[in-house]
Amino acid sequence: MPLLALTGFMGSGKSAAGRELATRLRLRFIDLDDEIEAIADTTIQNLFATRGEDEFRRLELAALRSVAEWAQEAGRRSGKRLEAIVALGGGTVTIPEARALLRECGHTIWLQVEVAEAWRRVAGSGRPLAGDVAAFERLFMERRAAYLAAADWSLDTSGLDVEQLVSRLELLVNSTLGVDAEGNAWEDERPAKWSMDVAGTQRESRIWGGCGSRYRLSTWLRDHVQAGRQVVIVTDEGVAEAWRRDLSYLARLVGDNRDPLVVLPAGETTKSADNLFFLWERLAAQGLHRDDVLVVVGGGVMGDLGGFAAATYLRGIQLWQIPTSVIAQVDSSVGGKVAVNMPQGKNLVGTFYQPDRVLVDPCLLTTLPQVQLQNGLGEVVKYALLLGGNAFTDLQRKAAALLVPDPVTWSLVAKRCIEYKNAVVVRDELDRGERAVLNLGHTTAHALERTAGYGRLGHGTAVALGLLVALRVSEDLLGCSTLVREKTVELLSGLGLPTQMVLPETEVLMAAMNFDKKADAGGVNFVGLRSLGSPVVRLQVPEEILQTALKVIKA
Repeated sequence: MPLLALTGFMGSGKSAAGRELATRLRLRFIDLDDEIEAIADTTIQNLFATRGEDEFRRLELAALRSVAEWAQEAGRRSGKRLEAIVALGGGTVTIPEARALLRECGHTIWLQVEVAEAWRRVAGSGRPLAGDVAAFERLFMERRAAYLAAADWSLDTSGLDVEQLVSRLELLVNSTLGVDAEGNAWEDERPAKWSMDVAGTQRESRIWGGCGSRYRLSTWLRDHVQAGRQVVIVTDEGVAEAWRRDLSYLARLVGDNRDPLVVLPAGETTKSADNLFFLWERLAAQGLHRDDVLVVVGGGVMGDLGGFAAATYLRGIQLWQIPTSVIAQVDSSVGGKVAVNMPQGKNLVGTFYQPDRVLVDPCLLTTLPQVQLQNGLGEVVKYALLLGGNAFTDLQRKAAALLVPDPVTWSLVAKRCIEYKNAVVVRDELDRGERAVLNLGHTTAHALERTAGYGRLGHGTAVALGLLVALRVSEDLLGCSTLVREKTVELLSGLGLPTQMVLPETEVLMAAMNFDKKADAGGVNFVGLRSLGSPVVRLQVPEEILQTALKVIKA
């Protein structure tokens, strides 16, 4: 399929990104609007004004058909996997024939953009359909279904400049279509692939990491189905949009005339008892047995919910985790903690259940919105503080690469975080003592999330703020140097994470902290640091010291 199409609403960056992507991959770039103007021998604006939208759409389809025919013929002659990048018009994929044509001759990436950002970019540009903001917003909503129907993958462009967007597109193309700068097969031979075992007391995990590691899943599923076993795949709406082609392929691989794919709403509020019961019902409806498997594709919310369902359905079925968020890749998919939330607090009902297999593929981070990528870095900073040594300074040096995101850097960072967690889990799987070090920053974080309302404050962002509170407490109770907190503030700021926020009333926040599962009868149970790499668990913190510490994050 020699054609790669970029679709999306006006102002999503299709033309600018497509032109630069084609340059990097040494491919031909085609702007469909230019092709239409050549056929009509007039400008797009004049075409709309004099002949109307219906005639424009007819010419648009004719132009796309001509481009597709050229690309297919060029591909046959050259043998290359990819010949050209085409930037579609904002409404091209609303034409059913255009969507069918794109499926026949290529792949499509949907560049998502917030409507307010799209309007900011195109207002006053003279585009025929960008004259009135209310009509613009209605059109934005009307076209969403067409973009989703056409897209093989989607990528959120919010917060990205053209260079950042193109870097993500290049990685997405390389890792999914396997195309290098010559349009030929691409292989990631960089030294960033790894594996390790987590030896639990009752169950063991095997973890594979590195760009492309997710492709092991199709082989596993094929073998599983051939052995007569069943599979259910659970994910959320965001992942289902971003990786539609891949999930559709996996569903077809294991479907057997049934629908094995369960798609739930995205966000922290999904991690509820109601959705747990819904997932149990789906597993029962599919007739899963204890040797069948639940595959979880998603972030920490899906991992917790799906993991708890796997742990409890038939007292335990196989669980495979494919984490797609930063927090899930560096932390929550490993170690066996699974849970759901209650109105009174986060993760109050749960258990320990090690996943059988985990695939940590940093290329899955390419479709994350930038704000979600940055949000997850709070957990990465936590591990740098726990590791000490050169881990903290190394993270400072790699900050720019993490924000790209560079897959080699991410793979090695994830490996370092998981190695630390693995060592702790092996010694204290059931969280009776040492494992509490992994909760550094989390008592404050969970209280902030609860008082803000679950889903309104990102978990990684809350952890980042919680780390600063923990370090301030550590200064008073453990003699930790103030330089550690100062350097952490600098690192968090460099990673785009907030270091202050508007806090709720002190009494409300303190009540939430006292209710957190990390509190006991003696007061709030904190994790602190004597110094970088030297954590202290079960630290009893007087309320007056905690209230003073909270001031460091108060805006």
